Amino acid sequence: MNEQTPQLYDEGEEHWRVRLHLGCGGVYLTGYINADLHGTQVDSPPFHATTITDYYKGLHGDAGAIPARRDACVDAYADMRHIDTLTTRPVSKIVCIQALEHLGKFDAIEALGRWGKAMRPGGVLIVSVPDSLRTLDTIARDDNPDFGVRHLLGKRDGGGYYHRSHWTRDTIHTALWDAGFGATSELVNIHFYPAIVVRAVKQGGGA
Repeated sequence: MNEQTPQLYDEGEEHWRVRLHLGCGGVYLTGYINADLHGTQVDSPPFHATTITDYYKGLHGDAGAIPARRDACVDAYADMRHIDTLTTRPVSKIVCIQALEHLGKFDAIEALGRWGKAMRPGGVLIVSVPDSLRTLDTIARDDNPDFGVRHLLGKRDGGGYYHRSHWTRDTIHTALWDAGFGATSELVNIHFYPAIVVRAVKQGGGA
């Protein structure tokens, strides 16, 4: 198995009953309920489906050659703030990669709180957000400032991909603790750009 993102995998998670992939965009994870506001709803995994251990299969890039955005394929349409539309059962794992920043700070904190309430004790959340401080440092150093501005603010082409909240290590960890996740740890960054990748565990038991 070609494991590009093994740090996102939890031992035995394939046997967990409900796993959600929120704001999935062009990444369709097998074994997860893939949800986004837009995209083509599918009945079976698309040809580009991938696994949690190779999250960016076919979508690798760098700051000088950002890969083209792939059309989303979803199992269900859903606002990430309202995951009750996806399942009524306790959730074992949520993966949200580079999507939370598209919500305003109040809405993002509200979403985290709802995710915490929906998860079983010991459930796992993996969330990835742009690292605002490191991005600002990149801009200040004049190290590809155009990319840094885009990474900080999101795409400003009218497509709705604006970044409406900005995160540092302190603010994302604090928001997760406030949402009921008792243990948080940082994972190796899976992106080619500055980002914070956090694994958080719902209070009440081990994952």
